[in-house]
Amino acid sequence: MDFTHPHVLIVGAGPVGLVAALTLLQNGIPIRIIDKDPKPHIGQRATSHWLRTLELFNSLNIPEINNLGVLASPVRSYKSGTMESLIQPSNLPTMEPNPAVPFVRKTVVCSVLKSSCCSR
Repeated sequence: MDFTHPHVLIVGAGPVGLVAALTLLQNGIPIRIIDKDPKPHIGQRATSHWLRTLELFNSLNIPEINNLGVLASPVRSYKSGTMESLIQPSNLPTMEPNPAVPFVRKTVVCSVLKSSCCSR
């Protein structure tokens, strides 16, 4: 592959940009990734990955993401405008990470995706 003159420029090194990069690299297409922020974004918009996303990760030869799931943090709902709990914490179901709903932090996913991009 000719990496001195990449065919595709990917703007953004988040999960979507990195998955696009891996897909192109696996098909022999040289890429360059640029991102305006050298540090990962603090916070996340999604805390779990659905089965279709896991299938995509597996098809990209990065199945190790399947093993990075952690226990979900407990969630408590409150009545509007109060601190009165709608559901008592003891009544909340606990959910172990499993193939259907692994809770993996975005920074962890991006780290695995970046190392996969760099190794190709």
